[in-house]
Amino acid sequence: VPAQPPLQPVSHDQPLLLSYAQQRLWFLDQLDPASAAYTIPLALRISGPLALDALRQSMQAIVERHAILRTTFGERDGQAVQHIAAPLALDLPIVDLSHLSAEAQQQQEQDVLKTEAQTGFDLTRGPLLRLRLLRYGDQDHLLLLNFHHIIFDGWSYQVFLKELSAFYQSFVSGSLVRLPALPIQYADYALWQRSWLQGEVLERQLAYWKQQLAGAPAALELPTDHPRPPIQTFQGATYQFALSQQQYEGLKRLSREEGSTLFMTLLASFQVLLSRYSGQEDLVVGTPIANRNQLELEPLIGFFVNTLVLRTDLRGRPTFREVLRRVRKVALEAYSHQDVPFEQIVEAVQPARDLSRSPLFQVLFSLQHAEPEILALPDIQIHSQGMETTVAKFDLTLFLHEQPDGLQGELEYNCVLFEEQTIAAMAACYRSLLEQILTNPDQPVSTFSLVTEQERRVQLGAWNATRVDYPPTSSIHRLFEEQVTRTPDAVAVYCDQEALTYRELNARADHLAQMLQHLGVTAELPVGLFLKPSLALVVAILGVLKSEGVYVPVNTNTPPERLRFLLESAQTSLVLTQTSLLPVLPSDLQGIHFLTLDDRGELGALGEAGELSPRRDMMDHLAYMIYTSGSTGLPKAAGVFHRGEVNLLQWYREVFAIDAQAHILLISSISFDLTQKNLFAPLLAGATLHLVPDNYYDPQRLAQQIDEQQITLINCTPSTFYPLVESLQPQEWEHLTSLRYVILGGEPIALSRLSPWLRSPHCRAKVANTYGPTECTDIALSFVLASEEEYQ
Repeated sequence: VPAQPPLQPVSHDQPLLLSYAQQRLWFLDQLDPASAAYTIPLALRISGPLALDALRQSMQAIVERHAILRTTFGERDGQAVQHIAAPLALDLPIVDLSHLSAEAQQQQEQDVLKTEAQTGFDLTRGPLLRLRLLRYGDQDHLLLLNFHHIIFDGWSYQVFLKELSAFYQSFVSGSLVRLPALPIQYADYALWQRSWLQGEVLERQLAYWKQQLAGAPAALELPTDHPRPPIQTFQGATYQFALSQQQYEGLKRLSREEGSTLFMTLLASFQVLLSRYSGQEDLVVGTPIANRNQLELEPLIGFFVNTLVLRTDLRGRPTFREVLRRVRKVALEAYSHQDVPFEQIVEAVQPARDLSRSPLFQVLFSLQHAEPEILALPDIQIHSQGMETTVAKFDLTLFLHEQPDGLQGELEYNCVLFEEQTIAAMAACYRSLLEQILTNPDQPVSTFSLVTEQERRVQLGAWNATRVDYPPTSSIHRLFEEQVTRTPDAVAVYCDQEALTYRELNARADHLAQMLQHLGVTAELPVGLFLKPSLALVVAILGVLKSEGVYVPVNTNTPPERLRFLLESAQTSLVLTQTSLLPVLPSDLQGIHFLTLDDRGELGALGEAGELSPRRDMMDHLAYMIYTSGSTGLPKAAGVFHRGEVNLLQWYREVFAIDAQAHILLISSISFDLTQKNLFAPLLAGATLHLVPDNYYDPQRLAQQIDEQQITLINCTPSTFYPLVESLQPQEWEHLTSLRYVILGGEPIALSRLSPWLRSPHCRAKVANTYGPTECTDIALSFVLASEEEYQ
C-alpha cells in the first residue's frame, strides 16, 4: 500500500475543493436549503464575573486562527468549491434577561434555545457559526454557539474549548497566548484527501467495502409507532438513561477477557437488542470515527469525522461471547479501511434509492469518552449545558458517554416514527439485556429475555386482570327484559315521530315470539328480516330472539339475484317483512313463508298464538347471522352467539358511556355487522334508540335529526360520516354539539377530512376508530382519540 503523502499547506488563492464529507453535506443542502438537520448547537454556562471584552477577543482570535470558521461554499464551473474570507469583526449579540423573574428567564432561555436549534444556515453567504450571549446577572451568563456541521464536528468542540480557555486567560491577564501555530488549515486537508485518495489506493479500500456490504439488507426494520413518511424527516428528540457503575465495571472486565474494547462489547450488546427488536440476524449499523490519523489534524477545527458501516451476522444461534468475537473482527477490519469516506462507500455500493431512509444504515452507535465538564478560568467557571435535541439524523442513535460513576446513555430518535414511551421501554430492555449478558455471556443471545421485571408484572398481572362480572347465563333478550322491569315507561325506540316504551316494545316482541313459535320457529332456526328501518324492525329482532330463533338481516336495497342467493343460502323457511316490500321479494322461492308486520311491528289478524315455550339458557346459541360482502367470491354467513354479543355489549356500554341518558342514532344498514351492537346497547341500558325512517341518506336532514333528538352517539363508516361535516357550513356544525362519541370503523380514517370540525368549538365529541371481522363479534381493536393531536 503506497505511503500517504505529507500534509502541507497550499495556496488559498486557487479554487478550493471540498472534502468528500463536505461534498455530501453540500449536496444535501441543495436538496433542502438552510435545513437545521446538520447544525451543531452548543451552550456554555458561565459563572462568575465575566470579562466581556476578553470573551469577544477570544472568539475573534479563534475565528482568525481557523480559516474554516470564515469559509463559505458555492459552485464554480459546476463544481462545489469553498471560499475563505479575510478576518472580520465578530458579532456577539447580548440578550439581557436580568430584569426578568427566574421563571421568565427560564422560559425565555428555552424559547431562544429552541429557535436556535431549529434555525439553519445559508452555506453560500455565511458566517456558518452564530454566537449569542444571554445575561441573567453580573455573574451568570449563557453563551450560545451554533455551527454548521460542514465546518465543525465533535472533536472540534474540544479544540474550541481548549483554545477558548487559552485565549481568555491571555486577554484577561495581558500575557501572550501559548498555542502553537497551526501547521495547515482544513482546506489544505480537503485538497490532500482528494489528491491522495484516488486511483489504486481508493479502489483497494473500496473493494473491501463492496465485498463486506454485498447483499446487505436494505433496511433495519425496527417496529415503529407511526407509519414511515415517503420522504425522510429529521424531527428528533432524546431519552436519557444511565448504566450503573457495577455494569460499567462488569462490561470492562468482560471486554478484557475477550481481548476486545469496551466499544466492541457495547456495540455487540446493542446489535443483539436490535436483532431481537427487528427479528433480523443480518444487521448493519453505523458508527462515527474521528478520522484524524495524522498529528497535523489533531489541533484543527473542521469536519473530519467519518462514518464506518459495521455489518454483523448473528445467525447460527451464537452465544454473546461468539457475537462479541464476530463484532471484534468486523470492527478491526473496518478500522483498517477507514480512510474511505462514507460518501464514497455509498457511491460504490449503490444501495437501492429510498427517500424515506438514510442509505446503508438507519441506526447509529457511538461511545464517547469522558471529557472535562468544567473549565476553570480566571474568576469564572465554564461548563457545558445540555440542549434539547429537535433533530435526529437517523431513525435511532445510541450515544453512550463514559463517566466516573458509570455510563450515561442517550437515545436520539426520530419522533415522527417513535413515541417517547417506546424509546423508554427500549432503554429499559437494553439495561436488562446487559445485566443478563454479564450474568451469563455463554448463553445464546436468542434466549435472553427482553422483558423487564416491571413489564413482566404488567403483562402477567395488569393486562390479564380482565375478569368482569357479567350477568350469569343472560342472553340478549333476557338482559332486555331485565331493563324493561327497571324502566318500563322510558322511551325505548323512536322512529318517524312514533315511539315505543320499554313496556310496549317488550309486549309486541313477546306477541311476535309466540306467533313465531306457533309457526314452528325453534332453537337456532334462521328467520329472515327484510324490513325498512322502523319500529317493526326492532320488534322483529327481539321477537326472533325471544322465540329462540336466529335472525338473518337483509338490506332492503339488495339486488334481486343477491337477495335470492341470501335467502336460499340461509336455509330459512320464514321471512319477516312489510306489505310495501312484498313486490320486491322473489315470488317463486320454494318453501319460504313471508309474514308481514306493519310499521309499528304489529301483526295482522292472525289470531292468538298462545304462550311462549319454557325458557332455556341461550348463551351458547346463535343470535344472528351476517352475510359478508363477498368481495372474494360468494357472500358467506358468519354466525354470532349470544355469549359473544353480550360480552361485546358489556364492553361497548362501559367504554362509550352508554347509560339511561344516551340517545343512539342507527344510520347503518341492518345487514351491517356494526349495526347490531348499536341496536342492542341502548336497549340494555335504558337509553333511547333512534332510527332514520328510511334508507335515504341526507346529511342535512341527518344533522337536523341529531340536533332535534339530541343524539349522543353514532357509529358508521368514515365515508358515511364525512358528508355529514363536509356538507354543512362551519356555523351549522352547532347541530352536532350533542354528540359525545363518533365511532368510525370499516375503513381507514382520513383525518384531513375531519380536522376542520375537530378543531371547531362545536365539536364536543371524541372520535373512536374500531376494527374487527364479523366472526370476532364486530370489534377486535378499538382506540378512542382524545384529540386531533393525539391522532397525529
